[in-house]
Amino acid sequence: SIASTLLTAKINARTQELLDESRKQSEILASQEIEARQNMEEMRSAQELAQRREADLSGIISAVDNTLMKGEYEVDGTLISANNRHLQTMGYQLKEIKGKSIEMFIPKDELEHFRKVWANVVAGNSRQLEVRRRTKTGEDLWLINQYTPVTDITGRISKVLYFAHDITRYKNSEEELLKKATASKIENEELKVKITKISDSNILPVPIDKDSSIFLDVVDSEFITFEITTDGKIVK
Repeated sequence: SIASTLLTAKINARTQELLDESRKQSEILASQEIEARQNMEEMRSAQELAQRREADLSGIISAVDNTLMKGEYEVDGTLISANNRHLQTMGYQLKEIKGKSIEMFIPKDELEHFRKVWANVVAGNSRQLEVRRRTKTGEDLWLINQYTPVTDITGRISKVLYFAHDITRYKNSEEELLKKATASKIENEELKVKITKISDSNILPVPIDKDSSIFLDVVDSEFITFEITTDGKIVK
């Protein structure tokens, strides 16, 4: 009948609509799934990158701890923390210096200058200084100190990061070389005086001939003496 045919057609049309909607939803879900997979892949890559960076940073921090003295200070100079290198070099335990002022490490005759340096650092400027310090047991140390201000998320100076490199061995070697150079200079000056006295005496022929003049030039410049014959042959 006509009614039956119309009902069937209506049902078929509705079924087609449902099928079209289902297909569209399937396509949307498939697209969302692909996007989700891409997002997950990006997240995984980002996570791996973060882990690698964290590992690199951890390695750098470990290398720094093994090489340099490190400490963290409040802006008022109160010690927050110190690494083992710092403690071992200065001869302290952490409990002895934590919460104490950095000024405990500064000689009294340098306090005024250091306070100006510290004020400059907490104003936002990094400073590096070569200084002489003393350990807990009174041993002299030469250090290159680096003070770096650290800001928080608001840009405010929240603390000061301290690094130091122990250069005592190099400074001691430098001082030893300077002492030797000074001693050598004194010896050379004394030798010059002796040579001058010899040249003023009657030991050398008068008048001074060409060979003797050359001899004196060599003595004056090299501080090495020879006895030579008039024809230039070395006797001894």
